[in-house]
Amino acid sequence: MKITTAVQWPLGWLGILVVSSAVVTGVLILSSAPGDVSIAVVAGLGVAIAVYAARIQSARLVIFGAFLALLYAGSRDFAYLALEIGHARVFIAELVLIGLWGSLVPQLIRHSPWPETTLPVALFAYLGVGAIELVRCLPTYGLDAVRDSALCYYSLAFLLTLFLAADEDRVRTLLWFCWAGWVAAGAVVVAKYFGGLGIRLDYDLMRYGAGAQALACISSVGWAIASCSPGVTRRLRMILWLAGGAHLFVGIFLIQHRSLFVATVGVGVTVAYLCLSKKWMRLTSVGAIAFALLLLLSLIPWNPAQLPAAVSDTFARIESIIGHDDANASWRLEIWKRAILFGIEHPLAGAGFGKSMGDELAFGETDRVDPHNSYVAIFFRMGLPGIIAFGALWVQVIGSALARSRSVTVNKTLLGMAMSAHMASAIFAFFNVVLEGPYMGIPFWVSLALVHQASQPKASKELEDPHDGNRD
Repeated sequence: MKITTAVQWPLGWLGILVVSSAVVTGVLILSSAPGDVSIAVVAGLGVAIAVYAARIQSARLVIFGAFLALLYAGSRDFAYLALEIGHARVFIAELVLIGLWGSLVPQLIRHSPWPETTLPVALFAYLGVGAIELVRCLPTYGLDAVRDSALCYYSLAFLLTLFLAADEDRVRTLLWFCWAGWVAAGAVVVAKYFGGLGIRLDYDLMRYGAGAQALACISSVGWAIASCSPGVTRRLRMILWLAGGAHLFVGIFLIQHRSLFVATVGVGVTVAYLCLSKKWMRLTSVGAIAFALLLLLSLIPWNPAQLPAAVSDTFARIESIIGHDDANASWRLEIWKRAILFGIEHPLAGAGFGKSMGDELAFGETDRVDPHNSYVAIFFRMGLPGIIAFGALWVQVIGSALARSRSVTVNKTLLGMAMSAHMASAIFAFFNVVLEGPYMGIPFWVSLALVHQASQPKASKELEDPHDGNRD
């Protein structure tokens, strides 16, 4: 019987065009007034990609993929571009999602694009709880309630992804667009470093990227690990390993986000479990041990004058994870505690949308305050119904993916790459504002939907010999 290749990841001209466009666009985000020539170059590349890719996939999918790439590359700078409509500030990112949903309406009426996979019931429960909270608080808090409900309504991106990525080929296409955004994000961070455009943190550290750019670095490392699974060509494996290594370097030395270190370990372990053989699992274990030793080395009282600035700064940042208690960490722990206690005292309805968390939790601040933990924010604002519905949805999707990864009817490499994108944002959400904003909230829900789609069994496809991928 003829053996076919179950995992094919050709870059081709489409991949080259996507990566080039994303890199150029990401770099241009750094400039507040790009020149006419730069605008023309980006516009030309965008048109070329749209025309070429639309011949292979739908234009709707191409637009959605390019939008995701820009979210990763531009992070806050792109996601918070907004239009002022009256007293409301509407993000361009939200208008893109509305436009994509609008383009589906004629087909939704005819029931033609409905996904074949089972829609998670918990998703509709989560949306229902959010709708109740919004209706309850809208008369009192108005636009503030609508803005806070982004914690819930960004989950519509999960449903949108199921419609747009209804089969394995479309899931693969969206993932490659994401990877193009990750490459562009790394280029943006490096450009900021050479341009001296960092943000000074405590310990006198300079951070040159954060948010979605940190997620990009972590996810790229996950792809490098997933590429070691059977069915991936040697050439593609080398490309993904080079990109993953470069992103790991950028993340550790230029972004220096504490959550990045933790999330990298989480993504690596999860993807290794999904994709790797025993040989590669041993190598991953060695890498995890080396990372643990790096954490321990950060506790040694080095003389900063004897180390390069980037290295000494990185050690100081790593030390803050396990050996140092700074004001920022203390503040987060305190607001988490107060928000959880509030949720316990108001278990059914929570605080609702629109109410200032800083004022409600006696921080003496009436401005918008976030706990830098999206799961705590759900419990605070939506009570037990909200956090239970969210948890049920997440456990259903991830649990099903982990269980099905042992099946021969699932494309494990595709599942591992989708999981790389999602676990980065899921772990980040424990320590940062993720679900509340578009630049990480939308990638969170989209990547969760891609995990759901990638974990679906493909019983009708002829599968490759599981040992064939090692003969390269």
